[in-house]
Amino acid sequence: MDLSHLVARSITLEGDIDPLALAGEEGWLIMSTTHAVAAMGVAATIDLPNGLAGATDAAVAASLASIAHHDGADIGAAGLRAFGALPFNPNEPCAVVVPALLVQRRLDGTWVATSIAEEDTWPSVVAPSESVAAATASPTVRSAIARPTPNGYEEAVAAATKAMENGEVSKVVLGRRLTVQLDRPLPLVPALSRLRAREPLCTIYAVPTSSGRFFGASPELIVDKHGTAVRSHPLAGSVAIDGTDADELAARALEASEKNQREHQLVVEDIVWRLSPLCQSVAAAPQPSLMVLASIAHLGTTIDGTVERGPNAPDALALAAAIAPTPAVGGVPIDRALELIDELEHFDRGVWAGIIGTVDAAGDGTFVLGIRGAHATGSTLTLHAGCGIVAASDPAEELAETTVKLRAVLDVIVPGAAEHLRGALSGQSA
Repeated sequence: MDLSHLVARSITLEGDIDPLALAGEEGWLIMSTTHAVAAMGVAATIDLPNGLAGATDAAVAASLASIAHHDGADIGAAGLRAFGALPFNPNEPCAVVVPALLVQRRLDGTWVATSIAEEDTWPSVVAPSESVAAATASPTVRSAIARPTPNGYEEAVAAATKAMENGEVSKVVLGRRLTVQLDRPLPLVPALSRLRAREPLCTIYAVPTSSGRFFGASPELIVDKHGTAVRSHPLAGSVAIDGTDADELAARALEASEKNQREHQLVVEDIVWRLSPLCQSVAAAPQPSLMVLASIAHLGTTIDGTVERGPNAPDALALAAAIAPTPAVGGVPIDRALELIDELEHFDRGVWAGIIGTVDAAGDGTFVLGIRGAHATGSTLTLHAGCGIVAASDPAEELAETTVKLRAVLDVIVPGAAEHLRGALSGQSA
């Protein structure tokens, strides 16, 4: 797509910027320990009519490079970025957005603002707010509906393990949906601030959708590309923790679990296989390590690769599209796993378990997995959680794991809400 009708202007900002405040209640946000990007407005939209399957053909990086850039901050190609909040279904038509105002933190800690507009309306950069909006009282829960029900989820897990006994699939990820009705819309900025404080190792994200805003704290790196270096860090295999002395024992049990090790290895092998055609070299660390979050620990493995230089090199979006949906949220083999998900979940995942991130004019960028969050539409919150099911999975244990994941997110977003929803989450009496 030719974006040469657009012009961009980048300047360095003085002082520190809070990206939460900049993104506010309506903007885009990607923030981790290593990078932070916030944006507002829409300068252009690049359609992906064939979904992620057409990400390479979309040539997003080349489109961004066609924008005239008056670079007063010496940020280079990184000053021009497109945001993507791309759905779980790899064939679903989608789009990436070139924002009208983009603010990002460089590695040296300084902040750069880039404004993009039509050539005949020279862009101007407006200084963003510097602090998070004042916290307001959280809304209260009026009702909640789980789909499937707790019993229904256990039945779905049992059906999946039966398919594995028949040799149809090695792994499938089954999700649950919790729809929560609040007494008023949720203030998103304070909720994001709480997520950041609780999960400092995660990537905080917030993206507009056609019906609201999807936000959360993702622990899982799909792909990061910088120059010729490519990295992915998939997670699979989990154990609940609660801040007690038993946590270390639980984590060690996770490392020793044959079921969790098998689930994790399937994911790692699949991602290495998918990246191999796009990379000159790719290899996984020999052993997984533990990623310990506030209420759950995961097995994770770093996968590193290199790509060629030049115009034929895949950009970050093309690399992410090649990986998604990973076995961490789909299954192995993927085609049959997707069929089982359709048969057993009975809801459209939308952007949940899709990929969220940015790609710049040089093809560099970062995409994370769209999990551990919620979709806000007015006063309605929709949350999801899933588990990787393998032949050794126990339905009751998988139900308990999804409950831990749902409670962990819900209790941060709406403090105290999860205790009132015990029945919907786990089938126990409130």
